Amino acid sequence: MLPLPELEREFAHALRDAQVPARHVRGRGLDPSRRIQVYRNNMLSSLTAALRTVYPVTERLVGEQFFAAAAQGYIQSNPSHSGNIQDYGGAFPAFLQGFAPAAALAYLPDVAALEWRRLETALGPPHTPMDLAALAAVPAELQPELHFRHQPTARAFC
Repeated sequence: MLPLPELEREFAHALRDAQVPARHVRGRGLDPSRRIQVYRNNMLSSLTAALRTVYPVTERLVGEQFFAAAAQGYIQSNPSHSGNIQDYGGAFPAFLQGFAPAAALAYLPDVAALEWRRLETALGPPHTPMDLAALAAVPAELQPELHFRHQPTARAFC
């Protein structure tokens, strides 16, 4: 019997690579390779749906088929490392830079990067904006002592 962490690693590897046999999967009326395929398909469709949710403009620019192929390539080379699906997809813009079918679409990684930053901003902690009336009430002699902070989820885009 394999220790659980090793079994989990083997299962995750079998999910990502159809050529890897799932040696420890019981069929229970279904061939073990077909049973693992159910999990593989579920993982692929869930992560693709997550990418579609984060990158709707990117998908619209390239079309559903192109996006699905890019998503599949990304998912194969970038497994999720978090239990939170909202954390998935941050490296998709960098992936698109090296994705050969997107080579002629130089703008695509930047569009995707902008979409990821939008998500980070939307999911960030709430922030109380500056009270302009209180700022206006600061005496002129104290104004040089003021320090301003950016909104915590603000992101630079270069």
